[in-house]
Amino acid sequence: MGVLDISIADKKIRINHLYDDIVKTCEKYLSIFAIPDIILYSSNTEIDQFMRKSTIGLLPRNEDCGSNVAITYDYGYYETLLICEKIADCFIEYGILMVHAAAIELNGKGYMFSAHSGIGKTTHVLNWRRMYPNTLIINGDKPFVDIINRKIYGSPWCGKEKLGDNTSASLSGVILLERGLTNCIKPVLFEDTMATFIQHIYIPQQNVKAIKAYRYFYGFKDIHFYKLSCTMNAQSALVAYEGLEIERKD
Repeated sequence: MGVLDISIADKKIRINHLYDDIVKTCEKYLSIFAIPDIILYSSNTEIDQFMRKSTIGLLPRNEDCGSNVAITYDYGYYETLLICEKIADCFIEYGILMVHAAAIELNGKGYMFSAHSGIGKTTHVLNWRRMYPNTLIINGDKPFVDIINRKIYGSPWCGKEKLGDNTSASLSGVILLERGLTNCIKPVLFEDTMATFIQHIYIPQQNVKAIKAYRYFYGFKDIHFYKLSCTMNAQSALVAYEGLEIERKD
């Protein structure tokens, strides 16, 4: 077992891990401290249970089906996902939620783009970087949001493209992406987006923590929400940014 100290969302986390994958995953978040805010452990039993409930569609282990099965679980990889979930569980106590979204910062303002898988979050944030080279990609897949302080934080879990950094920004707006034939952005009410947006919020399985997560979720009502119908071309970023700037000046 190894011990890894990291800092995410200004919280000091000590991880007692079994496999070294987590060290590589968290290399941008390494930290030095004496007293952690959070201490986490993992076991092969927990990893087993986590993998069995995964929706990714995994093959069973050799010992479950006999020696003819050649493919086994990648325990190190799934330990990193288990630790991500454990951190998200603990962060609920601090009013910090994990969101399935892409997050960027430009000119001191942080924006989060939420959409179902396959819509084009990664393509869109890369378009922002093409159109506005000063764009900083905070996280491409699973940023953390401090609802109390309205801040977006990067996390080690930033998608298969590994887009992200150990940084943060004030949350200025949430943009809900949908595929369109043209590029168009408009403000929307939080109440009208709740049913869709909550699908992208990590909600713990434990009832008490789930209730807390739902309560913090309503803190998003104080954030500006937009709906962006967009194509896959770089012009979508221009339309989005200009629309956000016009809206904030009105």
